[in-house]
Amino acid sequence: MNNTNNYFWAFLEKIAPMIISFVISVIIARMVTPDAYGLVAMLAIFMAIGQAFTELGFTAALVQRKNITQDDETSVFIINILGGIVVTAILWGASPFIAQFFEKEILIQLVCVQALGIFIASTGLVQFALISKHMQFRLGAIIEFVATIVSGIVGITMAYSGYGVWSLVGLGLSRELVRTIAAWIVSDWRPKGRFSIKSVKAMWNYCSLLLYSSIFHRIVINLHTFIIGKIFPPAALGLYARAIGLQALPVGLVSGVVQRVAFPLFSKHQNNKILLLQSIRKQIRLLVLGVSLMMGLLASLATELVPWLLGDQWLESIPLLQILCAAGILNAAFPLHSELTKALGKSGIFFRVEITKKLIILLVLGVVYRFGIEGFAWGAVAISFTDYCLSASPSKRLIGYNWGKQLFDLTPPILLAGVSSAILFYTPWDTSWSLVQLMLAKTCLFSLTSFIQLFILRKLFFQDAWGILGIILGRINKIFSAFSPTVLKEKVKNNLLKKLHAKPEITSRIATRVLRDGLPRYLDWTYESEKQQTLAYLESMRVDRFAYKFAGSSEQPTLYGSIYACMLLNMYGVLDSMNPAEKDDWLTYFDSFQDAKDGYFRDPVLACPAFEGTREWGDGWGARHLVGHIIIAYGHLGRAPKYGFKFLEPYYDPDYLNTWLKTFSFKEDVWSQSNYIMNVTTLLQYARDYMDENRAAPAIKIILEWLRSTQRADTGMWHQYTINGYPEIGDAIRGAYHFYPLFIYENEPLKHPEAIIDTILRSQNSWGGFNPQEMPSGACEDIDAIEPLIRASLQSGHRRIDVNNALKRAMVWMLSCRHQQGGYQSLPENGCPYGGHRLTTSHPREGNLFATWFRTLCLAYILDFLEIPNAFTLRTYPGYEINLHYRK
Repeated sequence: MNNTNNYFWAFLEKIAPMIISFVISVIIARMVTPDAYGLVAMLAIFMAIGQAFTELGFTAALVQRKNITQDDETSVFIINILGGIVVTAILWGASPFIAQFFEKEILIQLVCVQALGIFIASTGLVQFALISKHMQFRLGAIIEFVATIVSGIVGITMAYSGYGVWSLVGLGLSRELVRTIAAWIVSDWRPKGRFSIKSVKAMWNYCSLLLYSSIFHRIVINLHTFIIGKIFPPAALGLYARAIGLQALPVGLVSGVVQRVAFPLFSKHQNNKILLLQSIRKQIRLLVLGVSLMMGLLASLATELVPWLLGDQWLESIPLLQILCAAGILNAAFPLHSELTKALGKSGIFFRVEITKKLIILLVLGVVYRFGIEGFAWGAVAISFTDYCLSASPSKRLIGYNWGKQLFDLTPPILLAGVSSAILFYTPWDTSWSLVQLMLAKTCLFSLTSFIQLFILRKLFFQDAWGILGIILGRINKIFSAFSPTVLKEKVKNNLLKKLHAKPEITSRIATRVLRDGLPRYLDWTYESEKQQTLAYLESMRVDRFAYKFAGSSEQPTLYGSIYACMLLNMYGVLDSMNPAEKDDWLTYFDSFQDAKDGYFRDPVLACPAFEGTREWGDGWGARHLVGHIIIAYGHLGRAPKYGFKFLEPYYDPDYLNTWLKTFSFKEDVWSQSNYIMNVTTLLQYARDYMDENRAAPAIKIILEWLRSTQRADTGMWHQYTINGYPEIGDAIRGAYHFYPLFIYENEPLKHPEAIIDTILRSQNSWGGFNPQEMPSGACEDIDAIEPLIRASLQSGHRRIDVNNALKRAMVWMLSCRHQQGGYQSLPENGCPYGGHRLTTSHPREGNLFATWFRTLCLAYILDFLEIPNAFTLRTYPGYEINLHYRK
């Protein structure tokens, strides 16, 4: 694995848990008081010392030594476990004294429970050491991610349930437990060697000084919380700890990643001092620049960020956070020098430096405690400066990194961030703005001023940063270029041309249609453009006030044309702006076609045997079919039809209904049979809900129970044949489409949604339509597949990425079917002989209102499901139009 990948996975290992932990802490902070954080912070020093005694420095020795044996690994494993047991026992015994010291009895239980985390962690230390040694940062990233998520769920749940301080304890304990279990799962290391005193002695010379340094470091570094907890109330310590937590996030995101890789990387090249000097200088420059910018921005946003993020109970932490941001810059940088010293095996130098640093910390703490909580924050700034100077001093002798070079690397990025912060400080801001508006405005100004400085000084001080910025921008440009219309069209074209088979003369025309029309329209699609084209097409089809032709070539208007026009005008919000008188006039127009004897609507110009359902179209066109459509138009206009549906009378009789259902066999032609069943059931639902027909409810129940009993589990559809491909899969889907809305309208979940999704995805061709590869799919075929796919996917997350991609391809295909006059074509190559009647027929490559309504409805469903902004109006009525968010 190269260094770039090492940094990438180390970055994920650190950034993911830190960001998630930060989010978790914010959520918990809104439910837990500063006192609770203060109580846990009081114990930080004891837990830190316990962890040091558990490791005893041996895990670092495993990473540092070039050659280790199984005996070395097993010996460290046993020592760690024994150390964990001893430390846990000591803490249990000391808990009453700790509680007495802080005068908080609850600390007895808190210490005992938190101590368990030390023992749990001790059992996985060797695995983590070997993961680091072998630079397997991907495994580390996975472990930390899982542990953070699980522990976050535990902590948030406990906080929400009112456990207060125990939610913070539960958060930490569950994290150690999950980390350890995950380490044993992902790591193949097991203790195969023997415990060896010789191995222990060989490593002790190196790790003993690290142990002493680590213990001393942990005592001193946590001493401020110890002192604050003793002198001030727990809430004060909680505020200070929260400020440190906010400051530590950006510092840790950057510096933690660099340090994670630095020690093994420096150890690997410990004999090449020239390479080490080049490496550490580059890392210092980049690290300090990144952290300085983040600290400057954080300090500038603190006034708005704290109340917005944590709530008003944490307002007193704002000045503490702003002061601590100054300390964060050098705190991020000095560990690199420490890692270098350790990597070169100079543990003696490292120990002496650490002792000196800790003595200075003690001196500073001895002074600042007199000045209140803010005194501790300013003390942290002073300590960061002395820590850096002392940690960096050995680098001069070890690799020639003198003070002149260090000042050259440190000063420019700190000044750059300081200038940007000063500009924000002296800029007058509008106090009437919201917190979010202020933060966004400040962030934009800070970014702009920083970029300008970086650009001006790029050749003098920021060559490395500008080079990396160029790489990042180049990669971003490459990503966006991959989605440019030209590149996308080329990719789609290459893919489509591979699919040409069976009927090249047809498929080449389909490919041309998709590439020339569909893809550009998809890339440039806007709701306003769609609306403008469709309304213009509707106007071109209008013959009289409410009379519309089915297609441009139609000789006369038809009732079908008026129904589809009404539904389209509703989808684009036009009916909402229509005054009540106009709506009444349209309703009167519809009423004029209804027969009072049976309730059917009959258009004189369409009168023929086929309209009464006696020819091949059956219930796919004609009397019952038209009623199933016109009830939606009536709903949009504001009332039910003038006369009841007397033609439904036979279906109210259970005996007749059961006999009728037995006449259906799904051995073939499911589409035609399902049209009949859907039309009857939809109109029964309408009669029940809009005509107060109580007899409809039992009939609906009988039909739906029968449908449930005949639905197949393997496909989620209704058929009694084996699906090997087309035409069987097309017939099954088009049949099932007519049944799903019957359940959806009743608010009943679809059965077997995963099977439905699998079957429909299998039916899509490479053009995006739902027909055999060599045939363009029509408006019916497309919506018959698309709407059930969306409905099933709303119930199940099964293959969601595949579903999303399929819908995007379908949208490209549908947009390719838009006619140049503005309407949509149904079957582009074959035309649409709707019902076989000349007045409801469109020619090849001609649009029609039926296809325009169906494809627009389809488009609205896709956009709503994919959450693409649009303003389509979708309401809910039995049958063909049911809003995706409908709840009965």
